[in-house]
Amino acid sequence: MEGGAETRRRGCVVMVPAPFQGHVTPMLQLGHILHSKGFSIIVAHTQYKAPDPSNHPDFSFHGLADGLDASDDITGSRGLEIMYAMNKNCRVPLQEYLEEKGDMVSCIIYDNIMFFVDQVAALLKLPSLVLCPFSAAFLQVLLHCLENAHTIYPLPESRLQDPIPGSYPMRYQDMPTYMHSEEVRHFMWTSNDIRSSVAIIWNTVEGLEHTWLSRLQQHYKVPIFPIGPFHKIAPTSKTSLIEEDESCLTWLDKQAPQSVLFVSTSGSLVSINESDIEEIAGGLVDSNQPFVWVVRPGSIESEFVFVYSPASQNLIILTFLRQW
Repeated sequence: MEGGAETRRRGCVVMVPAPFQGHVTPMLQLGHILHSKGFSIIVAHTQYKAPDPSNHPDFSFHGLADGLDASDDITGSRGLEIMYAMNKNCRVPLQEYLEEKGDMVSCIIYDNIMFFVDQVAALLKLPSLVLCPFSAAFLQVLLHCLENAHTIYPLPESRLQDPIPGSYPMRYQDMPTYMHSEEVRHFMWTSNDIRSSVAIIWNTVEGLEHTWLSRLQQHYKVPIFPIGPFHKIAPTSKTSLIEEDESCLTWLDKQAPQSVLFVSTSGSLVSINESDIEEIAGGLVDSNQPFVWVVRPGSIESEFVFVYSPASQNLIILTFLRQW
């Protein structure tokens, strides 16, 4: 779908987000930041879980034929298969679209999961930049585990408490369990290889992650731009791919300033079992602090219903809350 403002001004940036909430939001926020600096923005997106153009009237939007069905569950057992298919199917549509645009495109910024973009950019001799929506610390730990997979996996239980070298206070047990899958590790290698991209943009802060960013700059050997947090710079706009639940705001307004814990287990791909929910809930209740807990629909691996004492008045579980 085409829409939004005409491409104009000092240059045109094509942005290619991955169709996950935690990836779409920072990409669109970055788009607003660049637009405020005089760039025209085109969002080339999958038709699967497409963003709503009406929420971003200053942008142009173009849907890429991805071959996916709306019922495809990218968080399920076929997740990797679907993501590989998405990268394969979107390559030609993006190439043809960029060829139509010709010289008007200045560069492409793409989510690391959409690794097919680098191949298109290299073919068309367009500079490309990677947007990493997650923390530098996470990627540094991830790269360590990938580079040393032959000595780490399968990880014996006796090593779960061992610290990850150079990543204090992270322990091996803190790594996602999906890292035990060789197939997943291969996808992680593929999606975190920047190939010919000329720089990496990070939604983080230099002062917060200086050590990790320095190590990653040495690893990738390209300029790194930690220009976040985006939500503090970009204007507020709706980026949600699903309906937002704002029913907690009335309750939140009644709490003392800076007194509420915000807990989010609503990552785009994360799933949580019943025992984890119970452990998190128990710790939050024992903290004796009011809190808001965000849970993505379908992310809990059971028909679990949390029961709590009405006297505490401090637990709110939402289907989805706006991610600023």
